Amino acid sequence: MFKFCLKKSLGFLFVLSLSATSLLASPSSTEDEDSRPIKRSRTIPGEHHYSIGNLPDELHVFIFSFLTPKDAPFVAETSRRWQRLMDDNQLWKEYARKARILLKEDSFPGRNYKALVREHCTFSFTELGTLNGGSESWAQGISADGSVIVGHASDGAAQNQQRAFRWTSEKGLESLGTLNGGSESIALGVSSDGLVIVGYADEAAQNQQRAFRWTVEKGLEFLGALNEGSESWAQGVSADGSVIVGEASDGAAQGQLSAFRWTAERGMESLGTLNGGSESIALGINSDGSVIVGEASDGAAQDHLRAFRWTSEMGMESLGTLNGGIKSIALGINSDGSVIVGYADDRGEQNNKRAFRWTAERGMESVEKMLTEKGLLPPQWRLTKVNAITPTGTMLIGEGTYKDGSNRTLIRAWRAVIPRPNLF
Repeated sequence: MFKFCLKKSLGFLFVLSLSATSLLASPSSTEDEDSRPIKRSRTIPGEHHYSIGNLPDELHVFIFSFLTPKDAPFVAETSRRWQRLMDDNQLWKEYARKARILLKEDSFPGRNYKALVREHCTFSFTELGTLNGGSESWAQGISADGSVIVGHASDGAAQNQQRAFRWTSEKGLESLGTLNGGSESIALGVSSDGLVIVGYADEAAQNQQRAFRWTVEKGLEFLGALNEGSESWAQGVSADGSVIVGEASDGAAQGQLSAFRWTAERGMESLGTLNGGSESIALGINSDGSVIVGEASDGAAQDHLRAFRWTSEMGMESLGTLNGGIKSIALGINSDGSVIVGYADDRGEQNNKRAFRWTAERGMESVEKMLTEKGLLPPQWRLTKVNAITPTGTMLIGEGTYKDGSNRTLIRAWRAVIPRPNLF
């Protein structure tokens, strides 16, 4: 209650200050605009003269932190001092936290937080390139702030074999290597700070694919199996890296694929199936590990694949299809589970595969259509998948196809921003 009342009081003080500044400003004023008081009052002998303009910079920044970036232009126009304070990097770091662009202490201190927030509020599209001159690349996971992207690419330095990669704007694509000398590796998920990466890789000793967890300190580590099944694939990871999801051949179900949830304390646990269907795969997880998404054969729809949303309370729930298409698959989810992304057969596009964005309010929508309507997507592009989304629900990554100058159809990773009106 105190915080609520404080915020309301500060808001009233802010509005009052702006009104007073507007009324008192005049060309004949001899005061420097940078130090002009926000509120004037008659000075009574023996009493001190107080105004918000006399407050130190630190308290101004604290007050401004209760506002949002939408208010920044209006505040900056008030005086040169407020214009300077509205550019304070720590203030914009607080805005980034309020928007959940940053979920905890930043792993990359010294960055420009104003630029980071604006990046999440501006429509854009970026190609990520390839690995060591390889031919193709696939983006699969993204950190909370969008600065680290993981996936796999054909590695030009390894005869175009698939290699898990970690991408940053500073270094581009970097290979994560392989598991115990195996031939290939695939990265599919990353923790919020970009320091824990999960996926699967060929293991030379067993000639099987194994789920892995990667950290800077230990490299690739095997996660085990489900009920003594033979193979496993890690697909997603919670914000702090403690909960991992994916699929595994279930030794308790004749080796059928079953979605799993893994923790260090309990190992792999099956999530079951959708309406009695035969198989399920977990492909994404929200920040705290409470909501999981993926695909499952739906026993209520002739075993067609359906995107699902899982919670411990409700179990698996189908998300439907795109414009009445045949199948759908969910691949990523934002922090609170309100925005889910993936791909689906689009009946409106002759059942061709299209990237989708799902919310409870609007259901499934084509990302390609959304970007095309904004005039941002080049006409030669077709967006086939959204593989991951930031916790804010604003920045998406995935893969698509485009025709180059020689009319070749190529696969390329991409990133797009679709701002949310309720981000702040």
